Amino acid sequence: MTILLTGPDYGVVALGRQLWLADATTSLTLVHTPTQPLPTSSHRPSQQLLFPALLAHAVSLLTTGRIAIAAGRPSLPDFSLDEALKDKLATQWQKQQLRLTKRQKRRQRFTPKLTVTPQALPALDTLADEGLADSVEFRRLARRYLRPLRHAHCQLVVFPQAIMATEAPRRLLQHIAGTQLQVVTLADLPPSTLLDHLPQLPTSPDTPRCRVFSADQPHFVRQRCQTILRTQLAQGAVQPLTALPSLALA
Repeated sequence: MTILLTGPDYGVVALGRQLWLADATTSLTLVHTPTQPLPTSSHRPSQQLLFPALLAHAVSLLTTGRIAIAAGRPSLPDFSLDEALKDKLATQWQKQQLRLTKRQKRRQRFTPKLTVTPQALPALDTLADEGLADSVEFRRLARRYLRPLRHAHCQLVVFPQAIMATEAPRRLLQHIAGTQLQVVTLADLPPSTLLDHLPQLPTSPDTPRCRVFSADQPHFVRQRCQTILRTQLAQGAVQPLTALPSLALA
C-alpha cells in the first residue's frame, strides 16, 4: 500500500510518520509543494482532505459548544466551513448534547448552538515549517494568538495545518494553551481515519518505502524529513518536483 501525501509544508512528513507508527510496511509518496501547485489539480492537499474529519473529531470532544479554527493567514480561507459542513457539524453537536449531564449544560461557557471562531496565525506556521517551533519568537506569537481564544471561552482550538501536527509545535501549543484550552491537530486522528481519506497509489515490488518530491533545496528537505520521520532516507529518496511522475490513483 502506497499513500499519497501532498501539502505546502513539512506537515505531510508528520502525517507519514503517523502512518508508519501504525503500519511500518506502508509506502509513502510525499509531495511538498511550498511555492507551486501540483501538476494535476485533482490532487488536493492532504490537510484539506482531512479537515472535515478533524472537525468532526473535535466536535466529538466538545462539552461547551465553543470551538476555534487557527491557521496561517494565507491558509485560513482554505479551512472555511461551507454550508454543508456547518449543517453536519451542527447536527453532530445537537446529538452530542444528549450525552451531556445537566451540570455540564449549566456551565457559563455552554452554548446550545455550535460557535466557531476563526483565528489567523501570521508567521506562526512559517516558523514551525522552518523547524523553529522551539524559538522564543514562536512562543511569543503563540501566546498572543491564543489569548483572545481563551477570552472568548473556546474549549478547543483546531490547528488544521499539517505542520502543527509535528511533535514540537503541538507540544508547545498545548503547553501555552494550558488546561483551559485544548489543542487539536491532525496528530489526534487515528491512522484508520487517515487511510480512509487519503488517496492511494498503485504499489509494485520496487516501490521505495519513502520518496519525497519537493521544489525546495534537496539538502534541507532531506534533513527536515529525516528529523520528522526519525529515520535515514535512502539515497535518491528526495527528488525535485519536476521529476514527479503522473500519479494515477489506485
